[in-house]
Amino acid sequence: MISVEDPEVHLHPLMLNSLWGLIDRLPAQKILTTNCPDLLSAIPLRSLRRMVRSRRGRARLFQVPRGGMSRDEMRRIAYHLRVRRGSALFMRYWLLVEGETEFWLLPEAARAMDLDLLAEGVDFLEFAQCGLESLATLANHLGIGWHLLADGDAAGQVYAERARPLASVGWGAVSVLRARDVEQCFWDSGYEHVFRQAAGLGPRPRRKEKPRDVIRLAVKRLSKPGLALVLGQAMASPGSPGVPEELERLLREAVLVARCGLVVGPE
Repeated sequence: MISVEDPEVHLHPLMLNSLWGLIDRLPAQKILTTNCPDLLSAIPLRSLRRMVRSRRGRARLFQVPRGGMSRDEMRRIAYHLRVRRGSALFMRYWLLVEGETEFWLLPEAARAMDLDLLAEGVDFLEFAQCGLESLATLANHLGIGWHLLADGDAAGQVYAERARPLASVGWGAVSVLRARDVEQCFWDSGYEHVFRQAAGLGPRPRRKEKPRDVIRLAVKRLSKPGLALVLGQAMASPGSPGVPEELERLLREAVLVARCGLVVGPE
């Protein structure tokens, strides 16, 4: 048996590409610890073990069991998560979001609340490419807490229904916005003036003007990342309406779970 602690230390990034191939050829059982996402992405998923220490100091070991995920799920996880977002496997809590708007806007909301989510072990993952079920199943196997934030429209309701069975058997939770999407959530929470300014419109609504038209125009003029930055600045400014209540509750719960290690369950 060979035990190696952090084999990536002091290695140039280009050497990491061949590091696992060298270790894998060693004629012995191998136990590695690593803090390197690049090395982690090269190791077969079923060989990974995630160790979590509970509040009482007891350690639990999590892994993907044989047959726990389909070949297609493993492929999508390998490409969309392990290769492109390998650091997520080191996190304690995943916030699963539908699209680009939430991905850019929710971190701005966290900053307005003085929360450093990455330092707390909380990360955002878009599930459109990787698949909602794939991410939730992997999180359940590895003991990672997760929370799906779904829009209040018809598509969001479908996502929520698909996620609830996985949440009930694992470490997950599901929230559905009262508004049809996160932009509408901000509009309803007192940020109409920000959308109007971003859309290049005056402060007073025109006749027959609909909120969705203003939101679409704001996104078209600034792009979704640009609009998220503008809303983030507005949230942090004095006298602002603050972070919408639904989003604030979601973010604070994620940080609380990540800090307390509640995902390891009863002892």
